[in-house]
Amino acid sequence: MIGTYYKLALLPDEVRAANKIRSKARLDCISFTDMVAGNYKGLTNFVNHKGQLFFYKTPCRDFVNTDSKRLAEWSLTGNGLNFSSIYIDDLDCPEIGYGYPNANRLLSNGSINPLFEFRNDGYLFLIKAGRFDLSKTLQGLSGITEHTKDDGQVYVSGFLKNYKVNISGQGVSLKGSLAKYFLPENFHTLTRSDSARAFEMMADELYLPIQKANINRIDFAQNFLMDFEPEAYYNFLGECQYYNRQPQSKSLYYSNGLRQKVFYNKIAEGKAKGLRLPDVWNGQNVLRYEMRFTSRLPKQFNHAEITASSLSNEKFYMAIFDKWLAEYEAINKLHSINFNLSDMNSPKDFWKQINLMAINMIGQDKIMQEIENLRNQRAFDKPEYYSRLKKEIKELCNTPKMTASSDLVAELDKKIKSSKRYYR
Repeated sequence: MIGTYYKLALLPDEVRAANKIRSKARLDCISFTDMVAGNYKGLTNFVNHKGQLFFYKTPCRDFVNTDSKRLAEWSLTGNGLNFSSIYIDDLDCPEIGYGYPNANRLLSNGSINPLFEFRNDGYLFLIKAGRFDLSKTLQGLSGITEHTKDDGQVYVSGFLKNYKVNISGQGVSLKGSLAKYFLPENFHTLTRSDSARAFEMMADELYLPIQKANINRIDFAQNFLMDFEPEAYYNFLGECQYYNRQPQSKSLYYSNGLRQKVFYNKIAEGKAKGLRLPDVWNGQNVLRYEMRFTSRLPKQFNHAEITASSLSNEKFYMAIFDKWLAEYEAINKLHSINFNLSDMNSPKDFWKQINLMAINMIGQDKIMQEIENLRNQRAFDKPEYYSRLKKEIKELCNTPKMTASSDLVAELDKKIKSSKRYYR
């Protein structure tokens, strides 16, 4: 006979927020029916001091080695105890499972098992549809490990080539480079069709609907063969509004809380990692411009959600390309400074030339950084002075006849803008 019925559910976001419940793997009892006089005591150890009965849905510790006749992907845990694994006998009826408490007198840590007196009880689980066969997922992973966090939840981790795969009651997450996963090396970039094939291959290997997975980060990049070493171009890429410019020895970063754009020497990076470079790159100068969308992607692209299938959608792919190009164009391109004595007709012209000489010696980017340092030190009484000073310097450095567009900037402009012809 069925003695007690408990209904477990994931609480709505507003209820979880009101009760400061952070875990998305927590299942709370929202109703129950006790059919036995005296009340069933078998779940007492899972009730907290607030009178809340709840469990965490966690990957089953043993389901990797369980045979097909006794399949258990998940277990219910709580208060440091494993309440029960959920076994599925008939794979044609995955919505019905069963389980039972730990029948050992002692727990693995040597303490008394509080569920021992209920060892003869059985549990029947009625499961909502929408589950996946995670036992097949794990068969495709290498280096599988499991660990338990302080809240008692069990996490299983492994690798699919270069991807780190984490499985918990909250779902499955993957972190890695799609290009490195799909291509023999990452010196080349994925096309839109490559991305579609890569996700299809990943779905086959993991037995999961990868195309429906939410995307939390997008890196979009192109390589360019340049006339000079990549580092020669960095000094002509100036400030960019809403970004912090961060020059490095072999690269140049622009960062904010949502995005990061990077210019770097792709050959130097490959050599530093001990990788074999493509033969066609021998004696070449390869500059890579990479745009990284790192946070709040739906808001950045004005989409309700962004999934793996979005990346192979032509319209969305073109939107990424357009943003990649617009972000490059938003960078202030610095001019070369010419000292033109024939245009020095007044003391004002003289001081313009002197100021330009000083800027040329110090470097435009360093001047802009000094202004930021002044801002951090609150050197001026009025905040608008810093922006005004930057504007005056930009105008001075763009003065006709005293400055000229750099040939290096012109080359980079042409190659980045021309790449749009091939973006389908």
